[in-house]
Amino acid sequence: MKTKHIISGLAALVFLTLTMSNCKKESGTGSGMNMKVKATSPTYNIPVQEGGSATVIATKPMVRWDMARMVVSRLNFEAEMLASTGEPREVEFSWIGPKTVDLINMTATLGNIPLPPGQYTEIEFTIYANKSDAGKDPVFYLSGTYNNSRGLVAPLIIDISDDIKIKAEEEKATMTVNSTTPLSGIFQVYLDRLFTSILPEDLNLSTGVDGKIIISRTSNPDLYALILKNLGNGGDWEIGHDD
Repeated sequence: MKTKHIISGLAALVFLTLTMSNCKKESGTGSGMNMKVKATSPTYNIPVQEGGSATVIATKPMVRWDMARMVVSRLNFEAEMLASTGEPREVEFSWIGPKTVDLINMTATLGNIPLPPGQYTEIEFTIYANKSDAGKDPVFYLSGTYNNSRGLVAPLIIDISDDIKIKAEEEKATMTVNSTTPLSGIFQVYLDRLFTSILPEDLNLSTGVDGKIIISRTSNPDLYALILKNLGNGGDWEIGHDD
């Protein structure tokens, strides 16, 4: 099952919160959900078309990311769960980090979210990446290249040092959890959406450092602010059954 989009403000009769720490499963839960975080669309043309571009054209201005890292502080799961009485209740479960993840290679599972058996709907995932957990390292870091329309290639770096919150929601999504079949989930971060409203000339005219285009709080701050805003709307999710 694959879902996308964003909702907010769920109403509920009962609110239940269970916090997960160190990936330990609580007793009485179902099979749980093993979560990963993955970057999608690591190569794309700019300007970015609405909905992204399925085809990358080499002769047009192009961004290609070779490295993508994020410090994940917490992953929240919120939904409405159908109770035995037939009335929905709002539930929230969390995996608590922090953990630094490789978004492109996606070699490791982020953690397990314990979910009681039942039917879930109006599903929302939220990733929190906090500067307090990153220390001196970036909260979100991208390294790659920018090719302009004349074929010139420049190293490109995005260094985010602010707190990040990325939501991915689906109002009409449904998910069934039982006690025997484990679930696997992927929180997807769309890298092409970071460049929404950014034009090739914005990069062509950006301030360079030793031949590199660096976008950070102190270098090209206008582009930094726009990318930080776009990052909050760049999430999606996908759930399946483990083999």
